[in-house]
Amino acid sequence: MLATSGLNDWHNLAQRLKSHEASNEHIFGMSKWIESEIRLRLNETIDKSVEDQIKKEKVHWKGLEDVLKHEGTSDIDGKDLFSELQVLKDCLPRETTKPVEVLNFLKQMEGCIPNAWIAYRILLTIPVTVASGERSFSRLKLIKSYLRSTMSQERLNGLAILSIESEMAEEIDCEGIISTFAAKTARRVMFK
Repeated sequence: MLATSGLNDWHNLAQRLKSHEASNEHIFGMSKWIESEIRLRLNETIDKSVEDQIKKEKVHWKGLEDVLKHEGTSDIDGKDLFSELQVLKDCLPRETTKPVEVLNFLKQMEGCIPNAWIAYRILLTIPVTVASGERSFSRLKLIKSYLRSTMSQERLNGLAILSIESEMAEEIDCEGIISTFAAKTARRVMFK
């Protein structure tokens, strides 16, 4: 009321002021003001819900740091990563939408955001699905049929690797390997 429209009737100011102070708009505004005053004294100057959300995100990124630890050392600092991602969100060009583009942008920044750089490199090296693992098991099922159920584990492993890595196996020069093997293990018997 008074806050939005102002007052031209100065003779009835006291009456208008009383009605304004009883309004929901004034009560809501005063409660926010008192809440802000208390938060300033306690050094908690942002809304409680936003503060809780920030704390949850910091815990999440700290958890990521723990997951990426190897033998007690970590490549990233979770708290710094959280801060860097907040900065990155604001300075990233709008046309950058793909993770590879973000990585290229970080590369251009030349180490200004090191934890985000490491995290994106890790992100882009982890497979999105486990399709390769599923293919391995389906190939293993084909190899180990009823007729081949008695083969040794070593032979089964060898056949599985050849089947799964068939593209790489096709590139191997078998003739060269056979002739090298034959030359090294040639047993010649000399008859007199």
